[in-house]
Amino acid sequence: MMFEGLTEEHILNKNILNTSGWIQTKKKFKYGLFEIRFKLPEGRGLWPAFWLYGGNPNEEFDIFEYKGETPNKIHIDMHCPGNECDNFGGWVTASGNFSDSYNVMMGEWGPNAAFWYLNGQEFAIWLGNLDYQEKVIANLAIANDNGPFSTGPDNTTPFPSIFEIDYIRMWTRLDCEQNITMENYSQSNTDPTVITGSHITMGGNNGNANLQSGQYLELIATDKIELKSGFVAEAGSNFSAKIVDCPGPYKSLKIQETQDSILHIISEVVPDSLQHSQTKANIDNPPLLYTKIYPNPTDGKIDIEFVGKIDRKIKITLTSSTGIVVFIQDNITENKINIDISNLAKGVYILTGVFGDNSVSEKIILK
Repeated sequence: MMFEGLTEEHILNKNILNTSGWIQTKKKFKYGLFEIRFKLPEGRGLWPAFWLYGGNPNEEFDIFEYKGETPNKIHIDMHCPGNECDNFGGWVTASGNFSDSYNVMMGEWGPNAAFWYLNGQEFAIWLGNLDYQEKVIANLAIANDNGPFSTGPDNTTPFPSIFEIDYIRMWTRLDCEQNITMENYSQSNTDPTVITGSHITMGGNNGNANLQSGQYLELIATDKIELKSGFVAEAGSNFSAKIVDCPGPYKSLKIQETQDSILHIISEVVPDSLQHSQTKANIDNPPLLYTKIYPNPTDGKIDIEFVGKIDRKIKITLTSSTGIVVFIQDNITENKINIDISNLAKGVYILTGVFGDNSVSEKIILK
């Protein structure tokens, strides 16, 4: 997949409007993991981006924007109505140029936070709720001297220029245990478009569940889906339902390039960001132990369940985004424990469980 800009002949004629290439999903999403593998062009005024947009001003999650005159930098943003995002965003600097090779960017969007990743490295966090369904967009725009992300092209800018995309993927978080019943359902533009659980029931004798024309809804269950009387998917709506297996413990994505050949973030200017050392280990087998943490995000009271074989005592530590250890509990032998961290400041914490020479880590959001 490639996007091309105008030719040099066009760009030097100041009377002709610069144009861009653009693709977007028909479906709107709310929450998920959005991934792109891409290679960017180099040249003044070239302005590619990968972003989510709700359709109205300031309903926007910018996974990245880029200017061809600074090929080692990307810009991230979160835009909300009424400046509810507190002008979150800024430029980040990578260890090399995005025009030299393919890279993978991911934006993770949940009910109370968003995360940015470059080649598996998490480098920024925004705490808040972008409360709108959004379309996914990739485009190559042409900037101008008087607009946003100026400056525009000049006679050094190569045309045509190409924003190369290997793939775009969207993921959703699968809940393997929750039973969900929706006798009354009427979707608004702030509702999730994918619902997951163990057993999902739509409609019933006590209410109506309607999906209107132009709306999208996907049901994913690990056990059963029941569509009862009262559930109606109108003509022009987009409805799907499927049963899937509950996946096992998370396996890290294998990165084909070597550690030295892939880009990573070396400096950041984003507020409320989390930057930490990164390990890219290929995991060929599931870990002997992993954690289930709920609720997460949490108001402070957390259930932690260790799934797998426990043949030694476990120690857990909770570390703030600034690297300070704020909670420790050791000599744990039970599979399930409860902790209360409501006395801590709101934010993102890393929970690490250590057993022998091994460890597991999970992200916790304290709201």
